[in-house]
Amino acid sequence: RIAMHVLVAGTDGGVVLTQSATSATMSGAAKSDDDVVICSALRTPIAKANRGNFKDTPCEEMLAPLFKATLERTKIDPKAIGDIQIGNVSQPGAGAVTSRMAQFLGDLPYDVPLSTVN
Repeated sequence: RIAMHVLVAGTDGGVVLTQSATSATMSGAAKSDDDVVICSALRTPIAKANRGNFKDTPCEEMLAPLFKATLERTKIDPKAIGDIQIGNVSQPGAGAVTSRMAQFLGDLPYDVPLSTVN
């Protein structure tokens, strides 16, 4: 039934699709050294909460290898990192302490800002 609603361009009653500008092409802003760049997006494994395979594994032991993998994949100088954002679910203290510990265990400088989002 859904296929009946799609018509080939140029046929009777067909709709011609045109390219639309994206936000990147609509922006008139010039590139800057302060532009935000996402260089890596990794995640920890998924398991059942409080009873899965990782129930006895500290969060920082799961997160630190991700930091190391990001450095390895991107070949970026850790001192050049301007900000780290971590998402978590239902961690004590919103995960701020464990994320910060993972930062140290993952060989990232202490002065790189880190934020967690629950």
